[in-house]
Amino acid sequence: MPKGTAVKVRNSKGREFDLIQSKYDRMAFERVLYNGGYTVHISLPEDYEVAENDFLYNVENRINRRLVSLIVPSYVSQLPTSEDSVLKGMIDFGTGKISDKAVFTVAAVSDDVPETIQKEAEEHSQLPAFYQLRLQKKGQDIETAGKKTIRLTGIKGHLAKVYLQTGTGLEAVTAKTEDGSLILEMDKLGSIIVLTDRQVSELDKSQLQAAVHSGYQLLLQPVYQYDSKDRQDAFQAALLAAEAVLADPALTYRAYAEALADLEKAAQALSGQAPAAPQPALASAARAGSQSADPAFLSAAPAAPAFPYLPATGEKASRLAFLGGVLTFLGLGLLTLKGSGKEKR
Repeated sequence: MPKGTAVKVRNSKGREFDLIQSKYDRMAFERVLYNGGYTVHISLPEDYEVAENDFLYNVENRINRRLVSLIVPSYVSQLPTSEDSVLKGMIDFGTGKISDKAVFTVAAVSDDVPETIQKEAEEHSQLPAFYQLRLQKKGQDIETAGKKTIRLTGIKGHLAKVYLQTGTGLEAVTAKTEDGSLILEMDKLGSIIVLTDRQVSELDKSQLQAAVHSGYQLLLQPVYQYDSKDRQDAFQAALLAAEAVLADPALTYRAYAEALADLEKAAQALSGQAPAAPQPALASAARAGSQSADPAFLSAAPAAPAFPYLPATGEKASRLAFLGGVLTFLGLGLLTLKGSGKEKR
């Protein structure tokens, strides 16, 4: 018999009598009573039960006995969510134990969003959802000491933050996602607010899609082709990252906005410039044999870019014409030098 068990009887007039635990049979309670009807109430320690309680018994002029089955509780370290929970999962009490008669429920709650949470959700394109975590036994809320780990499935969207509503405000809850489940570390249960990143639909991706399209066109422009390798690499990385974001089926507004901002920043950082076109005076000077050996003129020719360059429309002809001028100049110079050699002989 568990310590703390007590048995009382009450007669028809409302008078109560305590039954005394027997010295010889610790499972028995006894007392001499007058004949008549009595209501029997058995008090037990927490979690213990009896098969029947508060029952009527008629005492007669004889030895009266009534057998009552004692139900010994079972203790567990984990409890699954109840069948009517909106989110499925379990609560783990760690090293602690709780009666298997306890019920863990997760219910959806329709409450007004606190102003601070509403502002945070709007700034980061997040969606708030309210849930009530309750641990009950016999319809009464109960509390347990120590840290509890709660694993829940059914949360839609990418987790941002979780808050616990208390009597004094909001407390941040240690939370993470693992294998599609939301995992919470909590000392006490109550109402929680789960913030998830708002997802982007296919119709909302047009701005980033346009930026990626423009980015590939920018790869053919001098501003990219004549820029430094560091800025070229940064732009390519931002462009590829934006493509990966667009392919994400669970794309969030936060990831979308970051990819768009990074691509725009990398594009604005490009500052390459094509070499200046040759001046007409320089081209005419190239045709004069007397200036063929001028080193200053030779150094004035623009160097070709270190990477393939695709000239814009109308630019190809001018570059080829300039190249022809240089070849003409070189040919004249060689002829002049040969003539001088013959005169010396």
